[in-house]
Amino acid sequence: DQPINTDYDIYCSSEEGSGKAAQLFPFSTDGVPDGFSLTLWVRFEEDGGEGTAFVVYGTDDQYIDLPLLELIRITHETVYTDFGPEMALPAPVNDGQWHFIAITYEMGEMTVSVDATAVVSEMIYYPDATPPPFGWINIGSQLDKDDIDHPPIEGSGFQGYVSLVNGWTRPLTPTEIANMAADPDVLPEDELVLRWDNYVAEAGCEVVYPSTVAEDIPPPPPGYEGPDITCPETYHTINPERVTQVTWDDPMVEGSDNEPIAKWNNGSVFNWGLYRNTYVVYDDNNN
Repeated sequence: DQPINTDYDIYCSSEEGSGKAAQLFPFSTDGVPDGFSLTLWVRFEEDGGEGTAFVVYGTDDQYIDLPLLELIRITHETVYTDFGPEMALPAPVNDGQWHFIAITYEMGEMTVSVDATAVVSEMIYYPDATPPPFGWINIGSQLDKDDIDHPPIEGSGFQGYVSLVNGWTRPLTPTEIANMAADPDVLPEDELVLRWDNYVAEAGCEVVYPSTVAEDIPPPPPGYEGPDITCPETYHTINPERVTQVTWDDPMVEGSDNEPIAKWNNGSVFNWGLYRNTYVVYDDNNN
């Protein structure tokens, strides 16, 4: 299998609030009633921006037939769910910066966190409710659930960016959520069923490369003591073959004798596209 390129954002710029960037295929919700997690990064373009950024719809088959059921909707201030109370986001997300939103469900309790620090929980009304067999995501606005073409509802959407939408058929732990908020390249694989892949940008939305999520991650705190790593320069290669092996310079490490851990190792095989590699190195004290 070739690696999935997740180094992109979806940008919705529609001034009418009618952006649409939907999944090409729906995903199975099998296993969701026992517990689930949904995470994403969102950035409203302007401080004080409003509107719906993200919606999960339920559908009875993989052909996205009518009617659609709105399961989860994230706006500038709330998380709406079909199976529980509408919950206010525990911290502002519409300040023009990237924010990490995590939603988890387990044993009748829904938890929403922003940047892994502000957290709110509620007991849901229908803990035994079974969702439709398939889920389907749209980024940018709400869609007309009763129209076979699912057009955007004008005025419902937002202007801004969404990135790295992932889902699991289990509740993530607080430690996992904190690690993902600190490093966008962290992705727990256990029971991961929904990946940041296969979105089609249509009205008022576009795919932009590379992702800018990591630009808003704060640097290490003052007094940090640990190894330093210098990453290689941006590397470009041109090859007529769609799938090709790529080699590059390894990073330089100071303060640790351990080998750096890479998202993609030197000599990996890639499809055409843009990829952002990341490296992590620890010293003997686990810094």
